[in-house]
Formats: sequence, structure tokens, C-alpha cells
Amino acid sequence: MTFRLNSRCLDILSVLVASEQPLAASDIARQLNISGRIVRSSLVPAEQWLQDRQISLRIDRGKGISLEGSEDARRNLAQIIRNYDQPLPCLSTSDRLFVVLLTLFFAEKPVQLKQLQHTLNLSRTTIIKIINTAENWLSDYRLKLIRRPNYGYEINGIEINYREAVTCLLQECAGDARLLALAQGTKTVVDISYRTKTGLEEALQKVWTKLDIAQINKLTTPIEHILEGSLSDQLFIKFFIYIAIMIYRYRNGNIIDTLPDLSKHPYQAKQFSNAQKIGLQAKKQFGFQIPETEISWIAMQIPEPNRLHPISNQPTAEINEINDSSVQKTIDRILAQASLSLHPSLSVDLDLIHNLSNYLETILGPHQRAQTSRNPLLPDVKSQYSYIYSVAGKCRNVLKEELERELSEAEVGDIAICLIAAMERLRLLDTLKKKILVVCSAGVVTAWLLVSRLRTEFPDAEVVDVISARELENRKNFDGIDFIVSTIPLKIKDIPSKQVNPLLSLDDCKDLKELFEKNENSTPENNSIIPSTIHLSDLVTSNTIELGVVAKNWQEVVDVSGATLLKAGSVEPIFIQAMKEIILEFGPYMVIWPGTVLLHAPPHGVRHLCMSLLNLRTPVSFGHPNHDPVQIAIVLGAVDNHSHITALQELNQLMQDKKARSAIQSTPHKSVVLHWVSRFSK
Repeated sequence: MTFRLNSRCLDILSVLVASEQPLAASDIARQLNISGRIVRSSLVPAEQWLQDRQISLRIDRGKGISLEGSEDARRNLAQIIRNYDQPLPCLSTSDRLFVVLLTLFFAEKPVQLKQLQHTLNLSRTTIIKIINTAENWLSDYRLKLIRRPNYGYEINGIEINYREAVTCLLQECAGDARLLALAQGTKTVVDISYRTKTGLEEALQKVWTKLDIAQINKLTTPIEHILEGSLSDQLFIKFFIYIAIMIYRYRNGNIIDTLPDLSKHPYQAKQFSNAQKIGLQAKKQFGFQIPETEISWIAMQIPEPNRLHPISNQPTAEINEINDSSVQKTIDRILAQASLSLHPSLSVDLDLIHNLSNYLETILGPHQRAQTSRNPLLPDVKSQYSYIYSVAGKCRNVLKEELERELSEAEVGDIAICLIAAMERLRLLDTLKKKILVVCSAGVVTAWLLVSRLRTEFPDAEVVDVISARELENRKNFDGIDFIVSTIPLKIKDIPSKQVNPLLSLDDCKDLKELFEKNENSTPENNSIIPSTIHLSDLVTSNTIELGVVAKNWQEVVDVSGATLLKAGSVEPIFIQAMKEIILEFGPYMVIWPGTVLLHAPPHGVRHLCMSLLNLRTPVSFGHPNHDPVQIAIVLGAVDNHSHITALQELNQLMQDKKARSAIQSTPHKSVVLHWVSRFSK
């Protein structure tokens, strides 16, 4: 009986044979989107198979996994892997779904159930379950799956929705690296050498053939000047794939015969002119005339420039005025929610405001799309930062009013990424030494997340610039750059580089520390932001409550509120002064609830997590247009970005209760305050 390897094992061997150095299981796992444990277990049946081909599999603790053999043996092995005939299918749950969707989207006639069974080598029952999942996936793009007995399955819906869906599908299942390499042809620094023609890749190869990628490269040549260096890689990819799909669909008789609604999607004359150039080139290459309706839709797909840089190592000094009042109001409501659920300082995080502004203008502004692309980081965000994702999810109703539709999970994930980056900045230290160039294939939101994570985990490193892989092609000068950290694999010889997940997993942090030659014995902690177990009643006690306090102005309110914690040894004088300086700089935003101010500052001068509460004999004005005058003052001394979260949530619930707030404002008895605190502490 002939021994057969499965497609996953072949993928792993392909990565190893392409590498001249031993690779950690985590490195291989990251490239193939599997776990390190699966890498190790998948290689077990391959050992004897490799020995029969004069190759030995070596696993060295501390170094990694490698293939040893002569150059001829390695060369022959690479050829055997490329030409391996009919490997055993080994597809993940998501890969199975992708194969089914690709088959449905690019089938020339209805797809039969038996055809899918043969392709995936799965039972009828399992295939039907996958088809049900595919039907739900299609509904997100307002497409229907038609099922007819003795006929098969086919996709039905509006052509523009079809193109949007298949564009997003290819971005999701092929990945930025593969699509960028296809769009750029032979001129690319993106490393996709580990790819083999097995599993999902086999289905994708059939798609590339149908889309005639080489001809599409020529088709977009007339407008390359506006696509080079001015767009993030993802926007560049999205446009390129749309053109490929448009030509493919047009050839098969599927056209868009209605003009876009220009009132919602205005585009400049230059964009229409560039779309016409593509139309003329299409006529020259393929011999058919692109109608004006299609030209208009092509112009719609030419994205606005969306550069990743510049990146500053200091907090943004100022942000551009937000012209759209609806965007400004939405940001204010998101910040209010985030401040009371995560950290009060988020209300004045100018980088967060700037990033939310950029993102919201894409979905609320005149160029908004019906639905944004799926977020490839969504599973990691939901698993590693589940609490922050839940906070972002509370923004659904806020944005539903503006969008007139439900927010998708991908869009919630984008907002969560902005919040994660902001929370990571709270942990930023000041020492900056190593110079890092970040190469990010996604947009500004993901770039800022990676920058924030790098600054947090490596406070002795400085991110000097963030560029796309296409910009890296033309970069000649790397003076002042010590390392390159990239979200996609690169083949760079002149400078040390490392591919990472934008969220920086534990393995990423470990690998980067080795790359930076830092000999640290400690292991990075799990940085997932979750509500802590410290409750409001643990912080607001009889020792941290002062009642009937006299103060003439808001400065004295800050002084007497901080004095309680100063006396207890919880804070230092520098913390009290910092609270005053923040109010002077940003105004009375700390007056969060009617008649109540939540005073806070960065953790410098805070010895441990603490909170004080006082009421004033005579209310004091802070200058807030809605919540003045203030009669309750609370000080929060936070030491990190998570340990205070439960207590802050409970405080928010307490202060939103009008009866409780009224009682605390006027009572001379600490027991009354403690009663209400205990009622809202779980």
C-alpha cells in the first residue's frame, strides 16, 4: 500500500524546505494559520517518508525544526512536494467553507452536492452543514443561495453585491501576502515560497486561472501612478481584485446596468478619467467595449489615498477639525462609553479620537460602503480582548442611528482595535532606543494597533515609520533602522525582519525579544484586558470618604479630594498636580455625571489602585455646560489599564442612579454612602 501524506503535512514540509535555517514550530504555525501543536503532530508520519528520500527531520530544542540532506536531495524534495499527486485532504473548518464558496462563486453551472463531496472527500451530511454555513455567509452580503432538487446550488443576487462578496472572500481566504504578490507580479518582496498546490491553495489556483491575473496586471498599468505609494496594501489589493472580477463577470455576460447613486458616492473627475483609461485598455486587450455604467462603478472603486504614516512617538499634539458633525457626535458617544467602561483618560486620548475619526468617516461619510470588508483580526480580538470587544459592541446602537443598519462584527472589531491600541498606549514607557520599521499590509487602524503593542511590550524600542509592502519595494535607504517588523512574510537580506500578528501574541513577543537580543528571564504576561475582581466597595471605604467638605473653586476641590489619598499614602503630590494640569488643558470633561466629577491622571505618582469620594457643603462650578455645579468629587488613582475596570463599571452604575446620587450629594453620614456603594458592588 502506498503511503500518502496529507495536504497540511505537505504545507509544513514546503515551509521547511524553503528555509535555510531551523524554524520554530510557532513560526511555521503563523505562516499556515495553525497551532504549533498541530505542526509537531503533523510531522510525525512524515519522518519515514523523508528518510526514503535521503532527508532527515531534525528537531532541536531551543533552535527549531529543520530538514537535513544534500542540496540535490533538498532540491528533489521541493520538486516532489510541488508535484505531489492527490494528497489526502486536510482542511480546517474555515478552509472547507472557503472551498465551497469559491466553487459556488466561480462555477459556470449549478454545483451538485456530489461534486462538493468529491472535492472535499466528506460525507453528504457534513457537506450540507457547510452549505448551510455558506448560506449565512452569503446573506451578510445580501445574496441568496438557490437550492433546487436535481438542479444543484447557485448564488443569486444583485451584481454589485456579488462582486463585493467575492472580493472580500478572496481577501479573506487568500490573504494579503498572496494577493499582493499576484497584483505585483514578479516585482515583490513578499515571501510566499511556502505555498503548495494542496488543500485550499488548489481551489485558489483554479480561481487565478479564471481571473487571468497576468492580463489584469496589464489592464491597471495606465493608472499605476495613482496606486503606487499612496494606498495601504489592502486598498490596493481590493481595487485590483475588483477589476479582475469585473472583467471575468463581464466576459460571462454579467454586467451592472445601473449608475451608482452619486449623492452618496461622489467621485472626482480624475477618478472617472482613470476609470475611462482602464476601459480603453480593456477594449485594446480584450476587444470589448466597457459600458458607461461599469466605468462609473470602476471609478467608485478607485480609493482615496490612505497612507499609513507618519507615526509619531509622542501623543498627537492636535487633531484636524472634524467637519462632519455626525462623526463628531458619534465619537463623543463612543468615548463616553469607553471612558466609563475602560479608563477615564480615553476621553482625551487625541490619538484615539484621530483614529476613530478616520475610521468613522469611511463608514459614515459620503464614500460609505454598504458593508466593510471582513476583519481578519476579528477572531483574535474576540478571544484575546473579549472585554474590550464587548465594550465596542455597545456602540452598535450609537452607529445604527447613523448607518440605518446593524453594525457588522467586522466593524465592531475595527472599533475594538482602536480601543485596544488606546489601552496599550496607557502602558507606554518613555525609554526609546531600538529603531523599528513597521511594514503593515492593512490600513491605519491595524497599523496603530501594532505600533501601540510594540511600544508597550518593548518600551526600549522606537517605531520610526510605518509603510506598506509596496512602499518597501522602492525604499533604498535603511539608515537608522535596526529591525523590520511586518504583518506579512518578507524576503529581506539586508536587515533583520520578523513577521508578527498585529496583536503580538506571546510567541511573537518571545521571538522579537530574541531578535532584539534581549536576555530576559520573564515571560510576557497575557495582556488581554478583562474586568478585574477589585470592586467599588474594596476602594470606597470609611477611610476614603469625606463629607461636608468646603471648597471655593475647582482647584480646591482637586486639592481636598486628592488629600484624602495623599494622607493614606496611596498617591504622591505629583498626582494631584497632574489632575489640575489635565483640567487646565482639556477643560471640564471629567464632570461625567450630573453634579459629579471623576478626577484622574496618568499613573505617575500612584502607589496602588485607590479611590476617594467626598461631597461638598456648597456646590462648585467646573465650567461644564450640562452637569455643573459639582457636589460629588471622586478621585480614581489607576496603576494600569485593567485592574480598576470592575470598580469603574460599578461606580458608573451607581452614579447613573438618580436616587443614589441624590442621597450621596447631601448626606452627612458615611454609612449612607457605604450603603449605596455596597448595593452596586457585586
